[in-house]
Amino acid sequence: MASDLDKYPEPKPGLVFRYDYLRPREFADGTEHGKVRPACILVPLKEGEVFQNVTVIDETSKRTTANYVAGKNDIAIICIQTDPPDKNQLGVKLDLRTKRYIGLPDDKESWAIVSEVNIDTWPSSGMNHIPGKPGQFVYPRPMPGPMMAQLAKLFLRLCELKTIWALKRHP
Repeated sequence: MASDLDKYPEPKPGLVFRYDYLRPREFADGTEHGKVRPACILVPLKEGEVFQNVTVIDETSKRTTANYVAGKNDIAIICIQTDPPDKNQLGVKLDLRTKRYIGLPDDKESWAIVSEVNIDTWPSSGMNHIPGKPGQFVYPRPMPGPMMAQLAKLFLRLCELKTIWALKRHP
């Protein structure tokens, strides 16, 4: 019998999915459990790829490092939220066309927060079913290329400025 983990698609850039996201700064302040975010964006990492100038907190050891070397099946997860970024965050507002394309409701604003990420492995036990679609873990379409390019450009610029926070999650 197939498990839920067997139902996950291949990890491709821009997949949008529900995830138990825990903000790195909230974890550093003592929060232990994430909040299921209606949508997060997947960014596959290459084994051996180095995140330089990123403050990484390890969920298990609570140790902080300045760089992170990606392991096999590691992914970075960018949170999408309906609240505008707070003073410690930098985000990109998703336009209505993008939201409709990926299958998000358009009744509220949505922001992709690029100043923080979770690092997890694929497939992740932190993923959740799309509401009303049992067995479906990702939204119908990935984030469009132009929006992914904008997010990537901003993320890389923030890395240069050493203002990215990451939380390495453990299943």
